[in-house]
Amino acid sequence: MGPDSQPASRQLTKKAQQQREHPRYAYDSPAMICRPLGPARAGWIQNLSEGGVMVELSEPFPPGTPLDVFISLTGKSIRAEAKVIWSQNSDDQPHSAYRHGLEFISIEHQDKLQLEHFIAEVLRR
Repeated sequence: MGPDSQPASRQLTKKAQQQREHPRYAYDSPAMICRPLGPARAGWIQNLSEGGVMVELSEPFPPGTPLDVFISLTGKSIRAEAKVIWSQNSDDQPHSAYRHGLEFISIEHQDKLQLEHFIAEVLRR
């Protein structure tokens, strides 16, 4: 079976993985998400990398939407400015939920160091 005979979703997944600069690691944790100067919304992290996060939210945000992301890393909290890269309905959830791929756009140096340390010491094990 050649690569062109695979389902489109699998081809897209492989292509996205090849384009990623940072590997993603499974991470199951709550997060707070808000538009700049907007109200905070609870979200749930599915995976995390040095370059972004996949988070489930109760409402969809279109690609390009800027968001502030607050992530708890075992007792420490970091903040990053991010933008929505993609959004899709989570059909496997009993309630209405939307998965979002977020790319970190800006993150304070100390928060970036904490994130890198957390990934190296906790998630890569």
